[in-house]
Amino acid sequence: MGATSHMAEVAFDNYSKFCEEYVTEMYKALTTLTREGPRQSALDHANNLVMIQRRWAVWLTPAIEKQLYPFELALRKIGVNAYILANVPGEGRYLNEMYKLFAEVIGLDKWEGEALTGELTVTAVISRLRAVLGTEELSRLRENIVTRALRSLEHAE
Repeated sequence: MGATSHMAEVAFDNYSKFCEEYVTEMYKALTTLTREGPRQSALDHANNLVMIQRRWAVWLTPAIEKQLYPFELALRKIGVNAYILANVPGEGRYLNEMYKLFAEVIGLDKWEGEALTGELTVTAVISRLRAVLGTEELSRLRENIVTRALRSLEHAE
């Protein structure tokens, strides 16, 4: 199948739509977390992200799903741990994990002296989605085409 085939265009367009919807929900989750801290509502955002994936499942590869899973899992664990801490007496062991994941998702460099990877930030997930879309390559290609067209016009004058 060629890169310019109808099916390739449809797949690219649908993947682009998925990315836009997914990123919108990720930013909603980040807003909720920064406004409220680690709360059970993180679980709602994790579920919303899974539902978005299900709607666009035909256009996603297993590799993409695998790359998105850690972020969704982090939100899910934050939400579940918050629920346990609020409803099960004496389960304080979930507190550190919840806050460490929270710190990672909101983009802190360290949690209790331990360096965080940055792999669970919204920015890192967006970077992975852009890589599949080829956003940087397409931008460079467009820039190259515009530059060549302008040079061609200048020489024609």
